[in-house]
This record gives sequence, C-alpha cells and structure tokens, in this order.
Amino acid sequence: MKKFIGGLLLTLLMAFAAQAKLPSSITMDPGVINVVNNPASGVKVPFGKYYSVSIPLYIDETDCPFITENNCLLYLQPTSPVYGNKQYQAPEGNAHAYSFKGNEAFYFSVGLRDSTGDHYQDWAGSDYTSIHSRNIQIIMPIFTPNNMSVEPHDIVISGLVAHILFQGKIVTKINANVNIHVQESTCTMQNSLNQAFYWNNISPSEISNGSVTKQRAPITILCSGAEIQSIGLNVKGDSGVYDENNGIIKTDLPNLGVKLTWARDNLPVVLNKDIVYPPSAQTNQADYSIDAQPVHVGTEPIPAGSFSGVATVEIQYR
Repeated sequence: MKKFIGGLLLTLLMAFAAQAKLPSSITMDPGVINVVNNPASGVKVPFGKYYSVSIPLYIDETDCPFITENNCLLYLQPTSPVYGNKQYQAPEGNAHAYSFKGNEAFYFSVGLRDSTGDHYQDWAGSDYTSIHSRNIQIIMPIFTPNNMSVEPHDIVISGLVAHILFQGKIVTKINANVNIHVQESTCTMQNSLNQAFYWNNISPSEISNGSVTKQRAPITILCSGAEIQSIGLNVKGDSGVYDENNGIIKTDLPNLGVKLTWARDNLPVVLNKDIVYPPSAQTNQADYSIDAQPVHVGTEPIPAGSFSGVATVEIQYR
C-alpha cells in the first residue's frame, strides 16, 4: 500500500528526464489518504497537506510549438463524473477548486508546477491555466474548505480531471485515482486498567497529621485526532463513601478513609458524579491522574492493622 506523506513535497527542486513527447495520458494517484473524523469538530484537511504530483513532463515543439503565446493550456474537465456541483476558491494560490461528485466534503484543484512555482486556473470563471514552460509537473491538492462532519467510510473516485490542449486539440488526458479513508477518532487510556496504592508501615499519628506520602494513579487519555475530545469521568467509591464532595472513600478499617485528589490541581475528586471536560484543540492528550492519601475520619482513634478500599474510575469520550 502506498503511503503519501502530506505536506512533504520532494519535487520543489525538479530534475526533469530526457526530453520526449508528452504521453497520451497520465494518472494522478496520491495513494491512500487517511483522515480522522473527530465527533466534536469533524474533518479538517488544510489546503497543501495532501498533494498528488505527476511525473516530470516535457512539452516539445511537436506537442505545442508556441509555448509563449497562450496556445498551450491545462484545461479542466468539469463535465467528468469526478466533478461535483460545488466550487470553492482556495485562498492559497487563488486556486479554483471543485468538490468530488457524491463526496462534497472533499475538494480538489488541478494545476501545474514549473521552475517558477505552482500555478492554478484563476477564479475569474475560466477552467484553464496557460502553460508558459516546457518543463512542468501536474499537481492536484485534495482538501476540505472547512471543518466538515463526515461519517467513517472509504471514498474511491477514478476518472478524467483535465487535459493538456494545444489550440483546442487534446494532447494529454489527465486522470485521477483518489482513495480517501475516513475513520472515527478514538481515545484510549495509556495506563494500566488496574492500579493499586500501597503504604507500608504507616502509623495512626502520621495519618492524623497528614504526613503520609500521597500515592498516584496515572491516568492519561490519548485521542487519535488532532485534539482531545470531550471526556466524561465518574469516580465511584466501591467500598463505600465517607464524604462525596471531598473525595473520601471508606476502607475496611474503622475511622480510616482514603482521600482522592486530582494530581494536576490537588482539588478533591467529587465522587459518584458525572464530570464532563470540554474538548480542547490545543492537544490530543489529557492527564486525569489521581492522588490518594489515607485520612482520619470521625473522632475515634484508628486501630492498628492492614486496610483496603476500592474505587472505580469510569471514563467515556464523547
């Protein structure tokens, strides 16, 4: 399977092959383009991230004798089944773009590259670009104009997208094979699903004066998209609860609880309550680690002995 590395264009400094007549047809094929649909924000593929670039082409005098007189054109084929009904002016390069037929979240433009840069048909209603150099490559960016909500599926499109013309005569047909794989963004926990806190040889006085060292359960969520999705958490005291608002769960030892706090800000973990964190476009990773510390509850003394308590953290991404 071919993999296209978006944004890495290895043809900015072009070395052209030996001069030869234009082929009767070429095919633009960027390989499989993998994009992620984030339920919170949809799909966003910037202009210029995914390109298909043709082999180097040389236009000899047989193909186009008068290269400087606007007689040789890269001409689009909007009547082709590849073209959809929507059009868009990409701000980069003033490129005239079209949606794909039947998949109008994604757009494409067809242009050419020569030693002076990239050129597209202008936005003034024309469907052609004048060719002013004999050494060119055809370029076809694929993008979304805005964030678009797209159901996960495979988009496979093939067909004619443009011609190279000389005085109205077709010299080269330009075809495209496009394969876009849209997948749903997923979030996974990067840590063990079963974690335990251990304290050895601690005294009731250390517990009462708050000097027992906190233990931490690392909880890191990583989402496959460009941003963290909305995350819902609910921490349940399975062994019982002394104080929901202050995050204190019961243990099996009288007058002894374990207080849970968020590692990032030391605030109590409110128990048995749905907590929803909004999505963030700044990162695709979030830390919800929890600290635990034994605490004295009630007025009676803490007896000696071992203890245990259990809490469950339910995590959902939305």
